[in-house]
Amino acid sequence: MLTSNRDEVSYRPTFAPKLYQVENSELYFPKDSVAGGSWISVNKNGRTVCLLNGAFVKHKRKEKYGQSRGNILIELASSEKEPEQYFNEKDLSEIEPFTIVTVEKEKNEITHLSEFIWDGKQKHFKFLDTSKSYIWSSVTLYSDEHRKMRREWFKRFTERVNGSISPENILEFHSAKHIDDNSINVIMERKGGLKTVSITQIIATNGTSKMKYLDLHGRSKTEINL
Repeated sequence: MLTSNRDEVSYRPTFAPKLYQVENSELYFPKDSVAGGSWISVNKNGRTVCLLNGAFVKHKRKEKYGQSRGNILIELASSEKEPEQYFNEKDLSEIEPFTIVTVEKEKNEITHLSEFIWDGKQKHFKFLDTSKSYIWSSVTLYSDEHRKMRREWFKRFTERVNGSISPENILEFHSAKHIDDNSINVIMERKGGLKTVSITQIIATNGTSKMKYLDLHGRSKTEINL
């Protein structure tokens, strides 16, 4: 299971997930209507890709970049190359820093879990232990202290469910109020319209995948069986 909360200004329109034909691949993803990319995608071969803005520390944004990070995600999701090869060959010099998590499965077994970070100067790629659970929070929105706090919430959650994470209880974690300060909650809301606008969950089970999309702003729900 991979579950993602999208924090964005509420007035930035987004299209609910549907099937897109990209190159020779069939991809499912919600679409950012401004840049045309996405932050999470799954293809029919079971490759799931999730994007977070930023690398290790909050960076100073340039006025212009050559390509949106959301389109990098679509490129990787539709590529026939392994993630490590794709990133080794991809020129990222004009791309804003980002983090991408990639999951691949064969039948009902996770065969690949990796984290790639582009810090604006260097590429950082590593494989992750597929038997463990992970949580990420964007460095552009959350401080070291707040990311550590969120990791503690997640640790307590995994201990409470005794490692038996299900689609239902992890969605509950992503929807719950963990602290009174909504500016750093998992369902976040700040002045100026920045808030958690949607939750997307991709579940791989019994050789198939399912995508659930909860539009918190428009109060709608989309489910897709691959």
